[in-house]
Amino acid sequence: EKFAHLKVNKGELDRNAWYHRMAHHTINPLQEESLSLVKSMIDQYMPHFDSEWFNICCDETFDLQSYGEQGMDEGKIYVDFVKKIADYVKQKGKKVMMWADILLQHPEVISLLPEETMFLNWYYNPIPDQMTEKVSRFAQSGRKQIVCPGTSSWNRFIEEIDRSEGNITNLVDYGAKWGAMGILNTNWGDFGHIAPWNCNLYGMIVGAEKGWNADGVLTPEFEQAASSLLYDSDEINVIDIIRTMGRCERTCDWMLFMYWYSANTKEGRKTELECDMDKAIAHIAKLD
Repeated sequence: EKFAHLKVNKGELDRNAWYHRMAHHTINPLQEESLSLVKSMIDQYMPHFDSEWFNICCDETFDLQSYGEQGMDEGKIYVDFVKKIADYVKQKGKKVMMWADILLQHPEVISLLPEETMFLNWYYNPIPDQMTEKVSRFAQSGRKQIVCPGTSSWNRFIEEIDRSEGNITNLVDYGAKWGAMGILNTNWGDFGHIAPWNCNLYGMIVGAEKGWNADGVLTPEFEQAASSLLYDSDEINVIDIIRTMGRCERTCDWMLFMYWYSANTKEGRKTELECDMDKAIAHIAKLD
């Protein structure tokens, strides 16, 4: 809170405690003190890692849209600040990597960043068709990239295997086609990450399989082997059980539950919990 004066958005705080922890903390790139703070954070983190790469992140800076609404060039504001951070990291002897989402909204400024920058190109839909263009854009500009799918286990009680299998497989296929340097399989912690560790593991295994062998196919034999290795279960396919449970959760995921809980306990308003029980009963029946 002592750095709150450096935020772009200084409006009323979101009353949902978990959402407040995650959103509207974009640092103001137009204040000199902002760069000093970022440099201080880099100085504190960098000595603890021996990798030649340093991830400056710089993703999801949605609040910068307020500058665009004022008639300013938010893309240039963004990239000018990122360049200063990248230059500082390079001065410290490290190579720069960063998330690519904001740059893809402003492709005209990609060329302004150092040529050796590694772009982390993420997307989490199960069939990421629009990623074809996004992955090819960096390839055709000669820029290095790593494709970044995810385990699809955040905002949920349990991983959604239908989503993670499609997302990881397709994004790795695009990366292999367009010469990506590799895969960074992600697992986030939105709303406290309620999913237990052992209900994140299959998405990680799929990422490892596709990372080592981009042409690999997820066969029933692979799934059974994963069930055996992860859960010591040869007779029962635990992966299939987790898949069905993930489908059940589509009726009401952890994020919806947290919005309902916050409204009714923290925010002083009463709301109904959105849940399609008919869908839930139909999915649960598949477990029998």
